[in-house]
Amino acid sequence: MKAQHPGTESAARVSDVLLAFLEESPLGVTALARKLGISKSVVHRILQTLVDHGGLLVHDPVTRTYRLGQVAAALGARVIQDCPLQDTAVPYMHRLYELSGETVALSVLAGLEWINVTQIESTQPVRMRVEIGRRSPLYVGSTGLTLLAFVSPEDREHVLSGDMRPHTAVTITDRHELACITEVIAERGFGHSVVDRIEGAAAVSAPVFGPYGRLLGALSVLGPTPRLTRERRLELGPTVSRAAAELSSDLEARWLIP
Repeated sequence: MKAQHPGTESAARVSDVLLAFLEESPLGVTALARKLGISKSVVHRILQTLVDHGGLLVHDPVTRTYRLGQVAAALGARVIQDCPLQDTAVPYMHRLYELSGETVALSVLAGLEWINVTQIESTQPVRMRVEIGRRSPLYVGSTGLTLLAFVSPEDREHVLSGDMRPHTAVTITDRHELACITEVIAERGFGHSVVDRIEGAAAVSAPVFGPYGRLLGALSVLGPTPRLTRERRLELGPTVSRAAAELSSDLEARWLIP
């Protein structure tokens, strides 16, 4: 059997460490060493390198565990932008636009933030539009709240226990209230909000998943508050949820079938 070059072996170990976080997060040195069959000293050196150089991982000094950092999230967002997500989403977005007459947006999950990647803008004289590429935390907007409801329990806890800055006068920053809201969203399959991120805007969103149930982002319908009343948002919710579910099934088929 051909001997493996030391550099190749080192690269493989770094790759194995990063891939371990796709299955479980956060992870500590001991758990990673046991999972990968590598000594704790080697694992610790790799983890520290990934924290210090580029921020691919983040270390929590309290729990002494590691989780994927914002750089890893940005790489994931880049992959999502290059994958079939946007192209596959277009017909579903058009359908939602025709049914609602409002702006329809597609956003992606990027770590503990979400990013608008594309939209179909309403043609009505008074309308809402999203800022493509803008990052927002998971506790604001119907998109953020919806994603927060479906991320891992560890990521949800990280958001709810962190510093939450109000974006408008009605942004919800109470941990208990947000936890209750995400429970409702997870149960009914869609979330909605009003002026909690942008003044005068209301929206309804549903989660989009990829292969193996991996959360990718969300589809949203957004418009001015006089038109997207609470009654109208609740009316649109199942429609947005159904479109997002069909998009998720389509994405899984496109990814998994050669």
